[in-house]
Amino acid sequence: MAKHNLISYKIEDKRTCEICIQAKMTRKKAFPKVERNTNLLELLHSNICELNDILTRGGNRYFITFIDDYSKYTYVYLMKHKDQAW
Repeated sequence: MAKHNLISYKIEDKRTCEICIQAKMTRKKAFPKVERNTNLLELLHSNICELNDILTRGGNRYFITFIDDYSKYTYVYLMKHKDQAW
């Protein structure tokens, strides 16, 4: 509209909002890029979790997950006690 002289516009009137500037900023990557393994079962991730005082039908309170880094295949094993992870 300013190009067609429909409104008057001065460059001095243009202000940039600090919040707008922060919203348009790009974030630094939180984690460096990691090379993934190229063979099955070369690297496994596992974790033991509790079901927060909720029991399954079989009376299991804990579960352990195994995740293959290459294929992302995941296996979940239910346990009644943490010492079953041995």
